[in-house]
Amino acid sequence: MAESETTQPVKFEDENGFGWAVINGKTYLRVTSVLGFAVANKKLEKWFKKNSERKVEKIRNDALKMGADLHDIYWRILSGQEPEVPQHYLRYVDSFRNWIEVSRAKPQLLEHLVWSDRYGIAGTFDYFGELDGKLVVADWKNARRYDITTGWQLAAYRICGIELGIMPDDVGLVGIQIDKVTANVRPFWYQHIDFVTQKFLCALEIFKGLYFHRINGKIDWPYLKREAVSIPQTGGHHVVE
Repeated sequence: MAESETTQPVKFEDENGFGWAVINGKTYLRVTSVLGFAVANKKLEKWFKKNSERKVEKIRNDALKMGADLHDIYWRILSGQEPEVPQHYLRYVDSFRNWIEVSRAKPQLLEHLVWSDRYGIAGTFDYFGELDGKLVVADWKNARRYDITTGWQLAAYRICGIELGIMPDDVGLVGIQIDKVTANVRPFWYQHIDFVTQKFLCALEIFKGLYFHRINGKIDWPYLKREAVSIPQTGGHHVVE
């Protein structure tokens, strides 16, 4: 498989809050923006309404910092380093270390940027390599509840990885929840990849339908201009542990 080659990418948010990546002179929409803006989260919307703007902003910033800090620690561990771990993160890191040992993790790519010229999307996955002897792309989520759209996100990375030639057609998908309360690690193995792939592509179309007036002229959608290219499928529609 060929390595994806790129100059230093430029990532930015526009005036609408949409995330973009400029790679080799081309502009790509970030996968997380597609899902963040196209998929409604009614529970989160209700929570926003019940709390002050200051409280929402503080909790959001704290969660973002925690996620960034732990992602960096996980990356360093999988890269063979011994990072310094703050006391308040120890239980998460201990659980993660135990899980990667039990899962026989053999990483090939970590925190790796991928993109699709066909769909005009880009994103960075956390992990590509072996887990339990199977080649997968995976993403860590430090969260109290597992978000069903994680599978859609992983499917987008799979689309990009296959298009770039860095992943085989039969690569699997695994979402990893590290519970913010218990610190337990819970892997979700996706057995029906075609379902989550189609859901991501539906979300991409919804995003374009909702925000076409805000992205018009910012990005080209080449897949609309030529024959459809099939994405490898496996059938079905369930998430199982």
